[in-house]
Amino acid sequence: MSEMNSERPAEEHYNAPLRPHEFDGIREFDNKLPQWWLWTFFGAIIFSVGYWFHYEVFHTGPGQLQAYETEVKEAEAERDRLIAASMDLTDEGLLKISKDPEAVERGRTTFLSTCVACHLADGSGSIGPNLTDKYWSHGAKPTDMYKVIDKGVPLTQMQAWGQPFGPKRVAEVCAYILTIKATNKKGRKPEGKPEDGE
Repeated sequence: MSEMNSERPAEEHYNAPLRPHEFDGIREFDNKLPQWWLWTFFGAIIFSVGYWFHYEVFHTGPGQLQAYETEVKEAEAERDRLIAASMDLTDEGLLKISKDPEAVERGRTTFLSTCVACHLADGSGSIGPNLTDKYWSHGAKPTDMYKVIDKGVPLTQMQAWGQPFGPKRVAEVCAYILTIKATNKKGRKPEGKPEDGE
């Protein structure tokens, strides 16, 4: 019986026709692809066309770069939140940071790279107020200074530095300002109220 089966054409064994080509005496069956595979294949093509129009043609969804930038901003915000939670941003905590020479030097470096256009290198004031006298428009406490650097002052040229700096650098800049406070450099005229309430 096995001999009889071996003599039967291959088509009868597998109920599929053979394709017309042959390689080294080897022929292949002309099997139909499974329906599920075809639906998956055509579905992937339709999806890719829709994806292309959605993101690249109509721009109705965030692109890869935009999604990446959003994720980076979220990660930085979370990092800053954790840093702020681990720092003592009270008046006492900020004064303590101002006693740390390394933190003060980092604050000075940031100040010189971003704040000199308005406050000058020595803090005596140009467009912005003099940071070395005893007069303060938004409070003289360390936390008042931190808030001004962090949030800025609406309707003035003092922008918010909290987002680009993060809480650590804001605290360091605040620490540096505390070291030049009351050094009374000659510069812009006093603004605001004196710290001692005179």
